[in-house]
Amino acid sequence: MTISGNVANSKQDSSESRNHQNGFYVEAGKEFRKLIAENFEFRYGADLFFHYSKSKNDYNDKTVANNDRILENSNYTPGINLVFGFNYIIHDKLVLGAEVMPYFSYYTTVSKVTPDDPNVDVIKRSGFSYGLSNSSAMLSVSYRF
Repeated sequence: MTISGNVANSKQDSSESRNHQNGFYVEAGKEFRKLIAENFEFRYGADLFFHYSKSKNDYNDKTVANNDRILENSNYTPGINLVFGFNYIIHDKLVLGAEVMPYFSYYTTVSKVTPDDPNVDVIKRSGFSYGLSNSSAMLSVSYRF
């Protein structure tokens, strides 16, 4: 589980901007192990995850044009990681492991721009993500109790 946030202010001669970002990520899963040779285990399983993030940028234009606007983005991403890997049992309680986690997710993003006048523009996007990369590979050293 991860919770994050950020607030940033920016000033220039004729404008100010305030940016808020926050979100959370939660993941839970189940893993199984099968002994395939002495001191060698196959690991497999799956993790379900959900990621939510929201950002808001409040832009204050101090010029004569006065092009103030607020941009808001909300992102929702549920998905699944598959887990495939191996453990090498060095000692009864010490284990060296490696795994890869291919993933699949669906995302929905809603963007809203509110200018200084009463018009509001809303943009909705959705789609799928999937992949396997070296950043989703994990090496581990574990101590078993």
